[in-house]
Amino acid sequence: MALCFLFILEVISHTAKAFSLSIRLFANMTAGHTLMHILAGGLVNILKLPFFGFIGFIPFLILLLVCLMELGISILQAYVFFVLIIIYFNEGIQTSQYQMLYPVFVYKRKRRIIKK
Repeated sequence: MALCFLFILEVISHTAKAFSLSIRLFANMTAGHTLMHILAGGLVNILKLPFFGFIGFIPFLILLLVCLMELGISILQAYVFFVLIIIYFNEGIQTSQYQMLYPVFVYKRKRRIIKK
C-alpha cells in the first residue's frame, strides 16, 4: 500500500516539474511577443501622423532594442529549459538506478553483542 502511494506521489512530482517548466516557458514567450506587438502597434500609429519625421525614429529604435532583448531572453530561456530538462532526466535516472541497486526499503537492524 505504501509503495503504491509513493509511486503515485512520484508520478505527480515528475509531471508537475515538466508542467511547471513548460508553463514558465510559455508565459515568458507570450509576454515577449505581447510587448513587441504593443510597441509595433504604437509605432504604426505614430508613423500615421503627418509629422512623423524624427519622432517616428525613436519608437522604431525602441522596438529594435526590444526585439534584440527578446532574442537574448529567448536564448537564455532555451538554455535554462535545456539545463532543467537535463537535471530532471538525471534525477529520474539516478532514482531508478538507486531502486535497482537497493530494491528493499526495509532496513534490518544490526544485532549488538553485549559483552559482560
